[in-house]
Amino acid sequence: MLPLGATALAGFGNVCVNATSAANSFNLNGTNLTNADITVGPLSNFTFSTTSGGTYSASLTLAQTGGTYSQDIFVKFTPTAIQAYTGGIPVSGGGAASNIGVPISGTGVNSAPSLTADAAINVSYTSATLPATVTDNGCTAITSYGFEYSITNGFANGSGTVLTSTNLASGTFSAPIAGLAANTTYYYKAFAVNAGGKSYSAQRSFTTLACIVPTVATDTVHITTSYYDAEAGGSVVDTGCSAITAYGIEYSSIGGFTNGKGTKVYATSLSGNSFITNVTGLLPNTTYYFKAFAVNTGGTAYGIQDTLTTKPLKEGLIVYSVPVQRGQELHYSMYSAANGHYKVQLFTIAGQLIFTKDLVAQVGFIDDSFMVPVGAFPGVYALCITPQGGEKVYKKILIQ
Repeated sequence: MLPLGATALAGFGNVCVNATSAANSFNLNGTNLTNADITVGPLSNFTFSTTSGGTYSASLTLAQTGGTYSQDIFVKFTPTAIQAYTGGIPVSGGGAASNIGVPISGTGVNSAPSLTADAAINVSYTSATLPATVTDNGCTAITSYGFEYSITNGFANGSGTVLTSTNLASGTFSAPIAGLAANTTYYYKAFAVNAGGKSYSAQRSFTTLACIVPTVATDTVHITTSYYDAEAGGSVVDTGCSAITAYGIEYSSIGGFTNGKGTKVYATSLSGNSFITNVTGLLPNTTYYFKAFAVNTGGTAYGIQDTLTTKPLKEGLIVYSVPVQRGQELHYSMYSAANGHYKVQLFTIAGQLIFTKDLVAQVGFIDDSFMVPVGAFPGVYALCITPQGGEKVYKKILIQ
């Protein structure tokens, strides 16, 4: 009698723990056999059947009539531990002179998911949407998933900023990302977790849009009732790539001055898209140039230049807002005042000095103020301006 023979059985490769593989098969054959039954198996973690879709059992007992015999044997693998399984399927009977062992192999695994990061969509100045596709769930259900991102190319898994997602459906998920810097490259990886572990996709990247500065118009520039104040305004025609963080007026006495080289006056009254602010401390009878400005994360933008000329001071010694109140400011000016030192004094009508101060004229006029003593009695007073080495100029005023 010839021994039993068998064709090769393909290896099962990696199979999830406690899952059953698809069937592989080999052909069992012999000649000059007796009519004794042939036994296949048992072998731990493997089951057997004579048909691909039949009932699988730990072993088979095959009746046969002797002589020549041939039978396909189907095998399934059910690992119960994370390890390699190797050995031989015992086959005996049929009066064969010796038993055989059909070589078999497979590995029990608990694999993590497999996934890919897809190209970012909806990329703006400060935001984007990151999508991903799960190509294999692994051995168990996915319990968490999302993205990690960084501005560091090649960042290590687990070192990026985590962005979780909750919309896994039909093997895809996504997550919005906000608060990004404009014109910046970000690197990202998708991740997914199951009982087998945490997996990361290959790295991808996207670059946010370059930030656009606002569009600004210089709207209103006009003098007020004062000789040294003005009102100036502007409007934000377009905020650009982000919210406006500061706005106002920049001015100079130099026509066509370079943006950023003037004096800034910040406004706090943005109403809709317009604002207005007071500019103080200007010189009388002087031409000034104004530009509105607005700031966002992209930078500072300016409107076109506008201009105004402040009022000239009246000739001689002028006192404003008379009668003057005790404890309030007394505002006075004297046009065509020679440069130099002056003494400013306030006398009662009886000649009693109740206030004095020194000042220096440097621009050809005096425009000044001081606080009237709160203890002054109501009545007529004389305001005297005396240049060093020159004749005094005075004016009578009423103090209440």
